Amino acid sequence: MSPDRPEDRPVPRGLLLVGILLLVIALSIAVRATGLDPVVSGWFHQPGESPDWWGKERPFLDLAYEYGVWPANLLGIAGLLGWIFSRFVAPLRRSRRTFAFLFLVWVIGPGILVNMVGKEHIGRPRPRETVLFGGEREFLSIGEPGIPGHGRSFPSGHAAMGAYLAGLALLSRRRAVLWTAVGLAAWGLLGFQRIAVGAHFPTDVLWSGGIVTATAVTVDAALPRAPADGQRLVRPSVLAGIAAVAAILAFLFTPLYQVHEQSFEAPRTGDLWIIEPDLPGLGPGSVPDRPAPEGARLQLELVVRGYGMFSNETDAVWTERPTPAGTIIRVGLERSGFFLWSTSMLASRVETAGP
Repeated sequence: MSPDRPEDRPVPRGLLLVGILLLVIALSIAVRATGLDPVVSGWFHQPGESPDWWGKERPFLDLAYEYGVWPANLLGIAGLLGWIFSRFVAPLRRSRRTFAFLFLVWVIGPGILVNMVGKEHIGRPRPRETVLFGGEREFLSIGEPGIPGHGRSFPSGHAAMGAYLAGLALLSRRRAVLWTAVGLAAWGLLGFQRIAVGAHFPTDVLWSGGIVTATAVTVDAALPRAPADGQRLVRPSVLAGIAAVAAILAFLFTPLYQVHEQSFEAPRTGDLWIIEPDLPGLGPGSVPDRPAPEGARLQLELVVRGYGMFSNETDAVWTERPTPAGTIIRVGLERSGFFLWSTSMLASRVETAGP
């Protein structure tokens, strides 16, 4: 990577940013209108065969999946280390802007926006998780709201790491074409691999590229073009703010979505299931009692949603107690970790043994 050159003049970054966003939005509208997302994914689905997706067990694509993210990771880490040591090592000072760019684009684009915000909060199921391709979840078109924590398809993290390389074109006009080609090739290869194994829809890959390149344009516009010797290129408070945002998203706003199921035999006494939940957002009387015909089974489904630390877990506690009026079923919840907010939904249905 060549040192920063004061004579390099940036292209209009605002126009470039708007162009990227409009292109991604326009393509997304076209894909949704034509239904291309499931169509393209269907090209690679092989129901009844082993493997069930064309892209699985292909050595070249497996290598791309395992090692394709490393160039971006190494450049991002090198950018952080170079920016730190440039304050003490004189030969590195000419490249402080390059180091800051490498790190900031890496941590904000693929790190925060794609993985911490998009994947955790959009809630779009992966193709192989949808009923269209043998899964259990409903397909969501691009732009349809999902349930946070209930799907990590949007956007593609691997494709974002490939698109990161295209952002390097902003650092040098002489090598702009080279880095654009390298970035597009890496983004396309990693995106193709993820589509071919049923892990992402095409629009997941499209938006990962748009988010990361838009981040690169924004960071490039925000950094001084030719900082004077001793000038603070990136204030420590800016890095502290980025670290704080990442920590808050990871430790307080990681979404939780868990489903617990339990079934109960027909009560021996009485002809009623009396359901008494002791759950966040629910209490006694909030779930109606269910009649218990002979030979029937009661199926309960407890859905827990919330936000908190990334390691949060919940465990349902089911107890039943026969009474003359019927069987009382108490539903409780044990939680581990810190929860900023949580709620629950309890659904019940009766399954009879007869035709």
